[in-house]
Amino acid sequence: MKNTFLLFSFLCCMAAFSQSYQLENNIWFIASLTVDGEDITNQMAGNDSYETGLTLIFSEGNLETFFGEGPLEITTCISMTAQLDFDNNESFSIINHNVTGENCESEGYSNYGNYYFNNFFIVNEDPTVQYNFQYLIGGDEGTNLTIINPNGDVAFFWNEVLSSSSFDSEKLAIYPNPSENHFSIEGAENLTIKNLQVFNLQGKLIKTFNHESKNRYDISALNSGVYILKINGENGDFSKKLMVK
Repeated sequence: MKNTFLLFSFLCCMAAFSQSYQLENNIWFIASLTVDGEDITNQMAGNDSYETGLTLIFSEGNLETFFGEGPLEITTCISMTAQLDFDNNESFSIINHNVTGENCESEGYSNYGNYYFNNFFIVNEDPTVQYNFQYLIGGDEGTNLTIINPNGDVAFFWNEVLSSSSFDSEKLAIYPNPSENHFSIEGAENLTIKNLQVFNLQGKLIKTFNHESKNRYDISALNSGVYILKINGENGDFSKKLMVK
C-alpha cells in the first residue's frame, strides 16, 4: 500500500512538472476569447485573432501579456504583468497584477483589449485580490492552451504562429537554456536559417544574428532575464523563449 501511494505521488508530481514546464517554455498567442458566453473574436474588426500578436508568456512565477500587430511587433497598447502561484498542475492564481500603457489607436484593438484585460483577467478590480484560473494544455504536441477565469470565461491560445510551413518547430530547441554566454540551436539541420532576432519582453529588438555555420551565438553582453528569440527561416518564422543567466 505504501509503495502504491508513493508511486501515485510521484506520478502526480511528474504530471505537475510536465504541465508547468510546457506552460513556461512556450510563447502563447491568442486564438479566441469567450466572455459571458459571447465569442469576442469578431471584436478585432475582421482580423484573424492570432494576427493581433496578443502574446502571453509565463516565466518563473510571473505572467506577462501584451498587444502587438503580429507576433513581437509591439504597439503602445495596454500590457499586464502579474505574480503567479501554481496551486496544482491544472490551476494558478494571479495576484498583484500591474497594468501599463494606453488604449490602442485601433478601435478593434481597444474593444478586444477591454474584454481581454478588464473582463478576462479582471484588471479593473482590486490588484491585491488573488484570482484563480484553471488551465489545460492540449493538442498532439501540447500546442494549445485553454485558460478559464473565475467567472467561467474562456481564452484559447496556440504556442506558435499558425502558418503553412511544413517544418516541425517542435524539433527546434535552444541549448543551453538558461544560457550564460552563448547558445546554440538544436534540431535545425533541415531548416535554412536566414537570421535570428532577440527581443525583450516589451518587444524591443535587442540583438540580431546572421546565421552562423558554427551554430554558436554570443549573448555575453545581454543582461540576465527572459527574452524572445525569433528564428527567421526559409520555411517560416519561429519563436522560442530564451533565458539568460
